[in-house]
Amino acid sequence: MQSKRIDVGVLGATGMVGQQFIKQLTGHPWFRPVWLGASERSTGKSYAEAATWRLASQIPDELRGTRVDACTPGRGPHLMFSALDANAAKDVEPAFAQAGHLVISNARSYRMDPLVPLLIPEVNADHLALLPAQRRARGWRGAIVTNPNCSTVVLSMALAPLRQFGLRSVMVTTLQAVSGAGYPGVASLDILGNVVPAISGEEEKMESETQKILGVLEGNSVTPHPVVVSAQTTRVAVIDGHTESISVALDARPSIADVIAALQTFRGRPQELGLPTAPPQPIVWLEAADRPVRGYSKGMLQRTGLAQALLNDPQLVFLDEPTSGLDPLGRLLVRDIISELRDRGTTVFLNSHLLGEVEATCDRVAFVKQGRTIHEMALGQSVDFLDLEIRVSPLDACLLQGLSAFGSAINQSSADSIRMRVESEAALPVLTRWLVERGANVYGLQPRRKSLEEWFVEVMGEDQRPG
Repeated sequence: MQSKRIDVGVLGATGMVGQQFIKQLTGHPWFRPVWLGASERSTGKSYAEAATWRLASQIPDELRGTRVDACTPGRGPHLMFSALDANAAKDVEPAFAQAGHLVISNARSYRMDPLVPLLIPEVNADHLALLPAQRRARGWRGAIVTNPNCSTVVLSMALAPLRQFGLRSVMVTTLQAVSGAGYPGVASLDILGNVVPAISGEEEKMESETQKILGVLEGNSVTPHPVVVSAQTTRVAVIDGHTESISVALDARPSIADVIAALQTFRGRPQELGLPTAPPQPIVWLEAADRPVRGYSKGMLQRTGLAQALLNDPQLVFLDEPTSGLDPLGRLLVRDIISELRDRGTTVFLNSHLLGEVEATCDRVAFVKQGRTIHEMALGQSVDFLDLEIRVSPLDACLLQGLSAFGSAINQSSADSIRMRVESEAALPVLTRWLVERGANVYGLQPRRKSLEEWFVEVMGEDQRPG
C-alpha cells in the first residue's frame, strides 16, 4: 500500500495530451503533479495563463497558479509523464533520462526501440525488465517507458487473452474518432458525411507495435510475436471512442464459449496488485451485438442524435439544444458541422437557451414569447450607433464638454472613465487624436456592441428576469 504520494512532473503540460495527464494525475492516491514543463512561449507563466484548457472539467485549483518551467533536464521530480509531440520528444526525453529521470512517454519516438518497453500493463508488464539493460546500453541514470498507439491498445487488449489458442493472423479495420487526431482535429469539411479511408502511418504502427507488445521477453530483448497483423485504419464522424472490427485466425479451434470465457476472465498484473486506477475487469463482454444507446451519457446521446439527423443529407434540419451536455471539443465540432451545413446550402433551425452558442453559430435569430415570434434580427448587422467606454486622465469638465462634438449620451462612470455613443467606428481615430492632442492620457478606448443576452432582456422585457 502506497503511504506517501509521489511527486511527478508533466512535459508538454499545456497541450491536449498534457491536460489529460493532469486530469488523471490530480487527486490520484499515489501521484501528485507538482512540476509542469512546456515550450519557451509558456515558460514563466502560470498554468492558467499558459494553457488553453479544452477539457470538460476545470483546471485543477492546486495547479492554476503553478509556474510553467522550461523542459530542462535535471529540473523537476524524478518521475516524468511526457506529453510531448514526437519531434520534441526525440531529443528531450533521452536528455531527461540521461539526467536521471524516469520518463513515461505518450510519444511514438521510442516505441520500437528494442530496449524501451512498449507497455500495456495488463498485457506485458514483464517487459519492464528491459530497463536495466536500457540504462547500461545508453549510459543513462534514468529510463524511458512508452505507451502504444491508441488503436494498438484496443487491438492488443483484445488479442492478449487469445494467445492461449495460438494467434496465427489478424485482420483489423478501425473506425477511429476525430478526437484521436488531437486538437483541432480533422477539418469538418473532410469528415462531415464522409469516411477518411486512411490515416497516415497508423496501419504500420498497429502492425509492428502489436507484435512487440504480444512478444516474449528473452534475456535483454523482446522476441516479437509471429502473428501476422493486417490493418486498415479509417477516420469516422464520431467525437470520442474508437471501434475496431477484428478477424482472428487461431491454431486451435476453441468454441465460442471458450473465447468468451477467455475474454471475461482475463486479468493482468495491475488487477493482481490491486492498483488504485486499474479496472477490476479490463475487458467487458456484451451479449448484444447491437448494443442500445440508452446507457450512453448525455453527451454521447447528443452526438448520436445529431448523426441520425444528418444521415440522409437533409436540406432542412431542426436542432434542439445540440450542444447541451457536450464538452468544449464537442461544442466546437457541432459548431463546425452547423457551419459546413450552412455553406452547403442546408437551412438549420437551432433552438437553444445557450445564447453564447446561438451568437457563435447563427446568422439570424428570432425571439419567441408565449408561442409568438416578437422580434427577428440578423446577428452582426450594422447599427446606427456605437457605444464606447473610454479610460482617460485628467478627466475634467472641459474635456467632457469637448467630447460632445463627437457623440452623445456622455456619462462619467468613474473618476477616469466615460461612456458615450458615436455614430460609427469611423469616429474612433478622430476622437483618439483629439484626446491626445489635448494632452490627455488615453488608457483605453473600448467599442462595445450589445450582446445577444442584452438584446434578449430588451426584447423579452424586464419581467423575464428571475425574482
